[in-house]
Amino acid sequence: MSERPDLLTIDAGNSTLDCLSPGGARLRLATRAPDVAALARFARESGATRVAAVAVVEAARAAIEQAVQGAGLRLRVGGAELPCPLPAGYDTPATLG
Repeated sequence: MSERPDLLTIDAGNSTLDCLSPGGARLRLATRAPDVAALARFARESGATRVAAVAVVEAARAAIEQAVQGAGLRLRVGGAELPCPLPAGYDTPATLG
């Protein structure tokens, strides 16, 4: 597997929004009311040229989109722009968090 030194990753779960820069710096914000300005600043200063995110909370996804756009980067979202070929083995996947 080749390294992707220019990729900023963002994982927005139910409680926290966790970011990892290409250099290993981390940022953690509350998912319900993320600080968009802090996230945009982190994205700008990360050295990333690409951003990949996953989000289970729609409001967090909107904040991520706003912050990444404000940083002048392009966002690709797992399950939308990025394929996620992992099968779900649950009987009711819509009820999962």
